[in-house]
Amino acid sequence: MEDSRRSVTLVADISSGQQADIELAEANTLWVSAGRGIEMADIWMKGVAGATDLRVRIMRVGSSVEIAIDRGEQSANWWPPDAGPRMLIVLDEAQNIARATASVGAADEAKTAELGSVSY
Repeated sequence: MEDSRRSVTLVADISSGQQADIELAEANTLWVSAGRGIEMADIWMKGVAGATDLRVRIMRVGSSVEIAIDRGEQSANWWPPDAGPRMLIVLDEAQNIARATASVGAADEAKTAELGSVSY
């Protein structure tokens, strides 16, 4: 039987140490790899719930990764800037423990939840 799936892989490698791989290998699936030289990545999820575009921003912050979800500059109908939903994963290299928290709201009024930790 012939496999009718098609895949596309894009690789960008800039001499300054920035490398990114993007792969479309399965239906409805996007795989992205951001090399060590890349500090921030934005992925736009278009047409969520049929109409809204959401930006998923992934940032390296020291030994942590922060994931934030917003609507970019396109709409004021969202949480104020820097107050939208976000998740922080902190890697403690000395203890080999990853800790995850989620939060929403501005720094002075943020609601935060500890999601847990795991050894790695």
